[in-house]
Amino acid sequence: MKKIIVLGLLVMLLVIPPLRGQIHVDVNIGVPSWGPPTTNENYYYLPDIESYYDIRSAQFIYLSNGIWIRNKRLPARYSSYNLQRENVVLLPYYAGKSPYSHYSNHKKSYNNRAYNNDRRPSNSNKKSEKGNKKHKD
Repeated sequence: MKKIIVLGLLVMLLVIPPLRGQIHVDVNIGVPSWGPPTTNENYYYLPDIESYYDIRSAQFIYLSNGIWIRNKRLPARYSSYNLQRENVVLLPYYAGKSPYSHYSNHKKSYNNRAYNNDRRPSNSNKKSEKGNKKHKD
Protein backbone atom coordinates (compact mmCIF):
# COMPACT_ATOMS: atom_id res chain seq x y z
CA MET A 1 0.00 0.00 0.00
CA LYS A 2 2.83 2.39 0.86
CA LYS A 3 4.41 1.67 -2.53
CA ILE A 4 1.19 2.69 -4.31
CA ILE A 5 0.98 5.95 -2.36
CA VAL A 6 4.64 6.79 -3.03
CA LEU A 7 4.23 5.90 -6.69
CA GLY A 8 1.10 8.07 -6.86
CA LEU A 9 2.95 11.03 -5.30
CA LEU A 10 5.83 10.62 -7.76
CA VAL A 11 3.42 10.61 -10.68
CA MET A 12 1.71 13.75 -9.33
CA LEU A 13 5.07 15.52 -8.92
CA LEU A 14 5.96 14.71 -12.51
CA VAL A 15 2.58 15.75 -13.96
CA ILE A 16 1.68 18.87 -11.92
CA PRO A 17 4.69 21.14 -12.72
CA PRO A 18 4.15 20.91 -16.50
CA LEU A 19 0.46 21.73 -16.00
CA ARG A 20 1.35 24.82 -13.99
CA GLY A 21 3.38 26.09 -16.94
CA GLN A 22 0.32 25.88 -19.21
CA ILE A 23 -1.62 28.59 -17.40
CA HIS A 24 -1.54 32.00 -19.10
CA VAL A 25 -3.40 35.11 -18.01
CA ASP A 26 -3.48 38.22 -20.20
CA VAL A 27 -5.08 41.21 -18.50
CA ASN A 28 -4.85 44.81 -19.67
CA ILE A 29 -5.12 46.48 -16.29
CA GLY A 30 -5.72 50.18 -16.59
CA VAL A 31 -6.67 50.15 -20.27
CA PRO A 32 -9.84 52.24 -20.61
CA SER A 33 -12.81 50.87 -22.54
CA TRP A 34 -12.53 53.70 -25.08
CA GLY A 35 -8.87 53.06 -25.91
CA PRO A 36 -7.42 50.66 -28.45
CA PRO A 37 -5.81 47.49 -27.05
CA THR A 38 -2.23 47.86 -25.90
CA THR A 39 0.59 45.49 -25.08
CA ASN A 40 3.19 47.60 -23.33
CA GLU A 41 2.52 51.19 -24.39
CA ASN A 42 2.15 53.71 -21.57
CA TYR A 43 0.36 56.58 -23.28
CA TYR A 44 -2.38 57.48 -25.72
CA TYR A 45 -2.31 60.76 -27.61
CA LEU A 46 -5.72 62.37 -28.15
CA PRO A 47 -5.12 64.51 -31.24
CA ASP A 48 -8.56 66.13 -31.35
CA ILE A 49 -7.95 67.82 -27.99
CA GLU A 50 -4.15 67.75 -28.15
CA SER A 51 -3.90 65.89 -24.87
CA TYR A 52 -2.52 62.62 -23.53
CA TYR A 53 -3.77 59.75 -21.40
CA ASP A 54 -1.40 57.93 -19.04
CA ILE A 55 -2.59 54.32 -19.13
CA ARG A 56 -0.70 53.21 -16.01
CA SER A 57 -1.90 56.02 -13.72
CA ALA A 58 -5.30 56.43 -15.45
CA GLN A 59 -4.79 60.18 -15.81
CA PHE A 60 -5.34 62.67 -18.59
CA ILE A 61 -2.51 65.08 -19.34
CA TYR A 62 -3.61 68.37 -20.88
CA LEU A 63 -2.26 71.87 -21.36
CA SER A 64 -3.73 74.61 -19.16
CA ASN A 65 -2.30 78.13 -19.13
CA GLY A 66 1.00 76.88 -20.49
CA ILE A 67 1.37 74.08 -17.89
CA TRP A 68 0.80 70.37 -18.45
CA ILE A 69 -1.75 69.14 -15.89
CA ARG A 70 -2.41 65.54 -14.83
CA ASN A 71 -5.95 64.75 -13.73
CA LYS A 72 -8.32 61.76 -13.58
CA ARG A 73 -10.89 63.82 -15.53
CA LEU A 74 -10.74 66.10 -18.51
CA PRO A 75 -11.47 69.79 -17.83
CA ALA A 76 -14.94 71.23 -18.48
CA ARG A 77 -13.84 72.77 -21.80
CA TYR A 78 -13.75 69.20 -23.19
CA SER A 79 -17.20 68.21 -21.91
CA SER A 80 -18.50 67.64 -25.45
CA TYR A 81 -15.53 65.42 -26.35
CA ASN A 82 -16.66 61.81 -26.78
CA LEU A 83 -13.82 59.39 -25.99
CA GLN A 84 -15.74 56.50 -27.56
CA ARG A 85 -15.82 58.12 -31.01
CA GLU A 86 -12.76 60.34 -31.24
CA ASN A 87 -9.27 59.51 -32.46
CA VAL A 88 -6.94 57.79 -30.00
CA VAL A 89 -3.33 57.08 -30.90
CA LEU A 90 -1.05 54.66 -29.06
CA LEU A 91 2.41 56.12 -28.53
CA PRO A 92 4.89 53.31 -29.14
CA TYR A 93 8.59 53.64 -28.37
CA TYR A 94 8.09 56.06 -25.48
CA ALA A 95 8.93 54.95 -21.95
CA GLY A 96 9.41 58.28 -20.15
CA LYS A 97 7.09 60.18 -17.85
CA SER A 98 6.56 63.28 -20.01
CA PRO A 99 5.07 62.39 -23.41
CA TYR A 100 4.36 66.08 -23.93
CA SER A 101 8.10 66.67 -24.32
CA HIS A 102 7.44 65.41 -27.87
CA TYR A 103 4.18 67.35 -28.24
CA SER A 104 5.21 69.29 -31.34
CA ASN A 105 6.15 66.02 -33.10
CA HIS A 106 2.92 64.31 -32.02
CA LYS A 107 0.86 67.29 -33.13
CA LYS A 108 2.56 67.34 -36.53
CA SER A 109 2.36 63.56 -36.99
CA TYR A 110 -1.14 62.76 -35.73
CA ASN A 111 -3.42 65.80 -35.97
CA ASN A 112 -5.67 65.87 -39.05
CA ARG A 113 -4.66 62.32 -40.03
CA ALA A 114 -6.64 59.48 -41.49
CA TYR A 115 -7.29 56.67 -39.01
CA ASN A 116 -8.20 53.06 -39.62
CA ASN A 117 -10.85 51.06 -37.76
CA ASP A 118 -8.76 50.27 -34.69
CA ARG A 119 -8.13 54.02 -34.27
CA ARG A 120 -4.45 53.89 -35.09
CA PRO A 121 -3.02 56.04 -37.88
CA SER A 122 -3.63 54.40 -41.24
CA ASN A 123 -0.55 52.94 -42.92
CA SER A 124 -1.03 55.12 -45.99
CA ASN A 125 -0.29 58.26 -43.97
CA LYS A 126 1.96 56.88 -41.28
CA LYS A 127 5.72 57.23 -41.40
CA SER A 128 7.59 53.98 -40.95
CA GLU A 129 8.40 53.37 -37.31
CA LYS A 130 10.74 50.47 -37.99
CA GLY A 131 14.09 50.88 -36.37
CA ASN A 132 12.83 53.32 -33.75
CA LYS A 133 13.86 52.51 -30.22
CA LYS A 134 12.14 53.27 -26.96
CA HIS A 135 13.35 56.51 -25.51
CA LYS A 136 13.04 58.28 -22.20
CA ASP A 137 13.34 61.92 -21.31
